[in-house]
This record gives sequence, C-alpha cells and structure tokens, in this order.
Amino acid sequence: MGRRRGKRIRNYGLESRMENVVRNQEARAERSPQQQLATLDKRLGVGTGAAKERARLAAEIKEAAKPKADPKEKPEVKKDAEPKPKLKAKERRSAEKKSK
Repeated sequence: MGRRRGKRIRNYGLESRMENVVRNQEARAERSPQQQLATLDKRLGVGTGAAKERARLAAEIKEAAKPKADPKEKPEVKKDAEPKPKLKAKERRSAEKKSK
C-alpha cells in the first residue's frame, strides 16, 4: 500500500476570520439604513455597485419615512348573533336564483 496523496485542508487563521465576520455583522447591525448607504458610497463610490443592497436600503428608508397609521379598531361581534351556515357555491347560486 502506498501513501495517500491529496490536498490537505488547512484552516489557518479560520478563528480570526470568524471573529472578523462576527465583528462586521455586529457593526452592520448597529448602523441605520442611511448610515449603511453612506458606507457603501464611501467604499464603492456614489451609486456604484451593490445595486440590490442599495434598492433594499432605499425601500427601508422609504418605509421608515411613512407615518404609521393607528391600528383600526375591530368591529364588535355580537355573541348572540347566529352564525351564517356555510354553503357550497352551488347551493349559494341556487339560493340566489330563488330569491330573485
């Protein structure tokens, strides 16, 4: 039997790279969409590259600018009200024809 030859997988610096990833994710999470857009402009140039990310950030900024509406009040349901029987479409159509 001969020696096995092949590429060995070495993970030199994997831990430091993973630490960088976590640090970058945390920094990104702290930035607002406006700040992230400014960061992209600084890195890549104004309006250059990262088109999908820019579109997503613009949508977030636009959504945040909208005034939030008050939640609509749900109509009160009478507890004594009789629920309507659920009918199949065929039965509903025949009932409508009879009423006309």
